[in-house]
Amino acid sequence: MPLHTYYSVLDQFLKDNNLSLTQDELKKFMSYFTIEKYKKKEHLVVVGQNSSNYFVLQGGLRMYYIDEKEQEYNLKFAFEGWWLGDVVSYINLTGAEYLVQAMEDTIVIGITRKSQFEMFEEFPQIKDVYISELERALVWTFQRILDSTKNTANERFMNFMKNYPNYINRISDANIASFIGVSPEYYSKLKKTYLLKG
Repeated sequence: MPLHTYYSVLDQFLKDNNLSLTQDELKKFMSYFTIEKYKKKEHLVVVGQNSSNYFVLQGGLRMYYIDEKEQEYNLKFAFEGWWLGDVVSYINLTGAEYLVQAMEDTIVIGITRKSQFEMFEEFPQIKDVYISELERALVWTFQRILDSTKNTANERFMNFMKNYPNYINRISDANIASFIGVSPEYYSKLKKTYLLKG
């Protein structure tokens, strides 16, 4: 992907958040990020590592943790135009509790907490975009908690279909089953019933 294409992807994200930068400003803005490429199943963040914040240019990511029985639990997915990272690790500059993995060959731009503060000094208007993204993430987190604790498996499945309608074919059945908290076998039944209803 040519460099100008990276600029255009991020530029569109900024415009969607009512912020427009000149080409020179955008180049300066991009200088605070690193462009990183990951192969399918490669990890961007592992437990104990300080997490950067990642913006997906191409591909898909998942964030998950592994319990003491080696069981994986998916918490969040991210695709083109979305941000993902261990927020607690990123903000507090502590070791990550969650892993971030590429579900397919993926290109991201990553920013460290230190670079973020330097960017805010140069572009104070970006703070509003950052706050807006944090608010969205906070709302999503509380909705996710309610979904996980209050709703039935079928309701969680339907909410997943509502929130990720264009990405279901890019996420494995096992990862979706983990995300909604059911076994792969039960997820297959839910999916079959859903498809039969058309």
